[in-house]
Amino acid sequence: MTHGDAGVLGGSRGSQIARLGSVVTKVSTLGAARIFAAGLGLVTQILLARALGASDLGLVYIVMSAASVLALVCGLGFPSVTIRFIAQYRAEAHRAAADAFMRFSRITSYTLLGVVMTVGLVAILVSGNEDQGIYKALLLGLTAACYMALRLNGALANADRHFNLAYLPTLLGKPVIVLAGVALMMAGAVGMTALGFLAIHLIGVVLLAAWQAWRVRNLRRATFAAEMAAGARWETRPPLPKRRTWLKPAVTMLPVALFTAMFADACILAAAPFLAPSDLAVFGICLKLAFLVGFAIQVVSQVVLPDAADAVFAEDKHELRRLMRLTSWFGAGIAMVALASFAILGEFVLSLFGDDFTPGWLCLLVLAASQVMRGAMGPGSYLLAISGGERHTIPLSILGVLLLVGLTAGLAPAYGLTGAAIAVLATQTIWSAALAVSATRHTGVSPALI
Repeated sequence: MTHGDAGVLGGSRGSQIARLGSVVTKVSTLGAARIFAAGLGLVTQILLARALGASDLGLVYIVMSAASVLALVCGLGFPSVTIRFIAQYRAEAHRAAADAFMRFSRITSYTLLGVVMTVGLVAILVSGNEDQGIYKALLLGLTAACYMALRLNGALANADRHFNLAYLPTLLGKPVIVLAGVALMMAGAVGMTALGFLAIHLIGVVLLAAWQAWRVRNLRRATFAAEMAAGARWETRPPLPKRRTWLKPAVTMLPVALFTAMFADACILAAAPFLAPSDLAVFGICLKLAFLVGFAIQVVSQVVLPDAADAVFAEDKHELRRLMRLTSWFGAGIAMVALASFAILGEFVLSLFGDDFTPGWLCLLVLAASQVMRGAMGPGSYLLAISGGERHTIPLSILGVLLLVGLTAGLAPAYGLTGAAIAVLATQTIWSAALAVSATRHTGVSPALI
């Protein structure tokens, strides 16, 4: 099948080397976009703070953060298992089943969001607190719906190996929308209020999500037409209902999706009772810098995953083992380079935030080392997700939370910043190693370097 054979890392040795270069290019491009987006985000937050003031800015943060969490929860783990089912139906040449899965994931996610928003609106009406409460709730719900669309369609684009389409709308689109909203307010086109900004932001994300969905649909249609023209035979009859088959792994993957997406926030919350506000600020900056490396490791895994899923359904353990080894070597290599860079330039980088941040150099190194361990242990959770072993992630996610809270409580009071960082390092190492062991037992293929 044309699409299935056109993997990022398949083919002859010469083509593998060429495609490895393609992986490096994609990771570099998306990594640069992430850094640029972080800088752009900082500028826009400064402008937004000056335009709105502290009170209205707080409301904006609450609505946007709540929308992100709501989109993550109501979307369940569908983005995490999309690659698995798309690869399965690609191997079975069953286009209709792939389309049915995506339709079911959207209907389920939006139905759940609708139920949550209905309950929220009823609560507002019953409480009698209708003073802009309904407008805020509607802005929250509609923004969450757009964020969820970006996640679901981004997962589909990633499964189809359109990696820029999967990442760039969220990486660059959101900061640009915020910047456009600030510009309109400062130009006087919209009043400088939180609700005015949130309305502009909603219009922007609606357009962004609609463009991404349109682009994904057109690319899938073009790919399907090309494969049919090349002689591929796809089953187009509607499949039998598989709602339980689709829903169970999506629900099961939600805890690991939540833990992974909110790990940095969880680290800060765990350390907050034990660190002074100034030390907590240093810890937060070090986390953000170290986790830029984590984003690069995630991109490496996502770029390789479509090929890995194809190998799972082809029962090609040799190819799957090669892909996992490549991912772990690549991820650990990126993290090692970052660790060496922070060892040399870390104090200078921290000094850019102010002299009060330079004492966090050792903390930064320990947190960077945690990303080395993450890269070296490989994409255990992803391997479990694409191979049907997602049930193993639930107890391991609970283990991760308990480790983070317990180790931080034990180390941060005595050793301050360094203790909190060591707790993160230990948690990341143990959790990643446990996922790697579980994935190895389930598939017979180790995702780790060891």
